[in-house]
Amino acid sequence: MQKDNNATSDSIFSDYNSIGFTPIPFYYKSKIPSIEWKDYQNSKPTNDSLSKWDNEKCNIGFVTGQYHNIFVISC
Repeated sequence: MQKDNNATSDSIFSDYNSIGFTPIPFYYKSKIPSIEWKDYQNSKPTNDSLSKWDNEKCNIGFVTGQYHNIFVISC
């Protein structure tokens, strides 16, 4: 998912986080995380991290797994 710089929310990362997702930044137009994401397999990002990522031009991905109660099946 690509961040829409014209979105009405000031904090798309915080918005996703507040509804239970764990968003992380990916390099713009890429499927590669721009951060070391494995720390977020068992924790949530801090508000400081979420705010920092909101100021980057990036794509958005989501951490999945047992801690987050989100599982993905890829066929």
